[in-house]
Amino acid sequence: MRGNERHRQHFQYRDGTFAVSGDFTKPGLTGLSPDAFAWLDPILDIALPPDGTAIDVGANIGLVASMLAARLPQGRVVAIEPDADNLLDLRQTCAAGPAARIAIVPTACGAGEGWARLRYAGPYVSAQSVGSSSAEPGERLVAVQSLDAVVAQQALSRVDFIKIDVEGFEPAVLDGMSDTLARHRPWVAMEFNSVTLILAEVAPLAFLRRLANTFGSVLLVRKSGGYVPIAGEQAMAQALRTNLGQHGCVSDLILVPGGDSRIDRLRPWLSGDFNETTGAGNRQTDQACQELTGRLVAARRSNALLRRALAQLEASWSWRLTHPLRWARRQAWRGKAS
Repeated sequence: MRGNERHRQHFQYRDGTFAVSGDFTKPGLTGLSPDAFAWLDPILDIALPPDGTAIDVGANIGLVASMLAARLPQGRVVAIEPDADNLLDLRQTCAAGPAARIAIVPTACGAGEGWARLRYAGPYVSAQSVGSSSAEPGERLVAVQSLDAVVAQQALSRVDFIKIDVEGFEPAVLDGMSDTLARHRPWVAMEFNSVTLILAEVAPLAFLRRLANTFGSVLLVRKSGGYVPIAGEQAMAQALRTNLGQHGCVSDLILVPGGDSRIDRLRPWLSGDFNETTGAGNRQTDQACQELTGRLVAARRSNALLRRALAQLEASWSWRLTHPLRWARRQAWRGKAS
């Protein structure tokens, strides 16, 4: 039952408290608290003034959006979330307290207006743009609009900070926020999940290169604290190896526009460069990612074919007519087993 104490937790953050609704027994939510995002605090202290504007793309149940709202007594927060289950919890989270100021946008963000399919596979959710409003079994269809369109619809006169966590859809979000980046020059915190990127048929190393070409500085968040600059091909290869080997394929990145002198205030938290790697190391990283990409893409296509075949079978008259017989056989087998 939604709305009970099992689905609502109170958190202390800075000088106050806020409540978040959600099933905290679900994978990914167990033990979730503002402490898990402590690495954001130095970034927000620099990038987000009290009267600023923040956007949470992939807001989930609203924990980070609530943290942002607590920092913005005179500012604005926009939370973007397409998943129907998450939206139920997000709306409850935003029903009271500082989170009541959060504007909820119930769509996905991508390159432009359209549709996307959310796929659920174990602990992972992946997204793929589609040209029609139809979903396959095991998928959810959601509406998509660009972040530039959201900024215009919300009449935002400034955008200081953006958090992006969209399970492999990050490249598409980046496609649709070029005007926002050019006009407002926000700092961005982005999840870098090499598995969901590969499921979206995006090469992780190539996406790192794109980020480096788009932003002035790309920083990897260390699990032990602090940030490491990712500058140059060798550092990118090492960052990807860190992602695959030490971070369990899920890292966090800080993206700072070029020429923003405020990054100098981050120096106390910078922990040096990555160790230099050889050209052979770069080639090995590329090859490993290509092999992993091939395996995951093949598995995804195989699963899609299996889902279609199962859907066709379950829709057939023979399957429907023989359902009572299969049910009786299962009951008889269970009786013998006991």
